[in-house]
Amino acid sequence: RFCEVERGWRCDAIPPYVLPPTGDVCSTICGDGLVVVGEECDDGNIDDNDGCSSNCTAEPYYLCFHEGIETASPNASSCIGLVPPRLI
Repeated sequence: RFCEVERGWRCDAIPPYVLPPTGDVCSTICGDGLVVVGEECDDGNIDDNDGCSSNCTAEPYYLCFHEGIETASPNASSCIGLVPPRLI
């Protein structure tokens, strides 16, 4: 049997991909603008300090929004900065 790599994922194997797996490792592609399982956000780049980190996690004092998860949303995350708490 053969399978196809879904959008937002990469597999370290040479096509065609044969099932059952023979040790091939598949992982998400952080920075491609597709939010898939295992990613909190994906803003289409791997830059830090813009709300969505280089490993696709929301950075401190940022809130990230995106359409859906698990289905490789075609829309990249949008992150907004929040005001950090201050001691008075």
